[in-house]
This record gives sequence, structure tokens and C-alpha cells, in this order.
Amino acid sequence: MSDQPCSLMLRIATGSVLALSLLSVVPAQAQQFPPNCTDEASVHGIRSQYNGSEELKQTTTKIKEIKDVKETYYGPAPKSFNQYANSTDRVLNVRWCQATLLLNDGQSDTVYWFLADEQQRDRHSTVLDHCSTKHNLMDTTCAQWREHR
Repeated sequence: MSDQPCSLMLRIATGSVLALSLLSVVPAQAQQFPPNCTDEASVHGIRSQYNGSEELKQTTTKIKEIKDVKETYYGPAPKSFNQYANSTDRVLNVRWCQATLLLNDGQSDTVYWFLADEQQRDRHSTVLDHCSTKHNLMDTTCAQWREHR
């Protein structure tokens, strides 16, 4: 299965399933810009996905705090995001984000995520997915995301 955000696919990475989140859907009157990295729905999506990955591993680790949220890049979608796209269903722009997670076990983790403006015919939606150094250290997709590819 492809690691592309188009069509809201599921991706399997290092034994855990990470579901892409749909944050919003609006008519495509004009291009939509993905929300800021600090957007409440974005941060909530990261918390839900990360804690869900921990639950799949049957651990009790949860995010205690998300801090140092920052945007690392904003621009056109990488070619890899649209390699299977067509003229009516494609990712336009992507906002890349990073934060430090403080976990309830006293450890910390770094999480990377993207917020992508996906156009699907006459609608725009925001797609979110994440990876972390704890869950995806050896995952080549996560390494590409850290480099905005």
C-alpha cells in the first residue's frame, strides 16, 4: 500500500497502524491553506494518533504534554505525495511541523507531522499524519518527512 495521503489511506509502519486524520472539508472555491501547526485540532490529532499507536503496542505510555510546537517548512506538496494523483484529486500544499512530547513515563519523544491541503474534485480537505522517533526511527517514510519529501 502506498504512503501517499491521497484518498486517506492507512499506512503500516514498524508494526503499528497509523490512520490519517481528516481535519476539515470545505468547498473548493479557492485554495485552502492547511491550518497552523499550533491549531488545536492539529495538536489533538497528533495526541490521538500517538496515544493510539501506544495502545496498539499495549503500553500505558501517554502524552503528558506537547511543547515546542513549530513549523519546519511550508510549500508545494512533494512529488511523492502526488505520484498517483490525477487532475481532480491531488495534494496542493503541505505544512510540516515538529514538537517535543513529554510522556507520562518521564521520557520524551520528538514527533513530526504534516498538514496537507488535499483537493478532491470540488472540495478541499486537510489531511494529517505523523511519525515519531520512538515509533518510526527506522522508517524511511518518516526520514523523508523530516526532510520535507
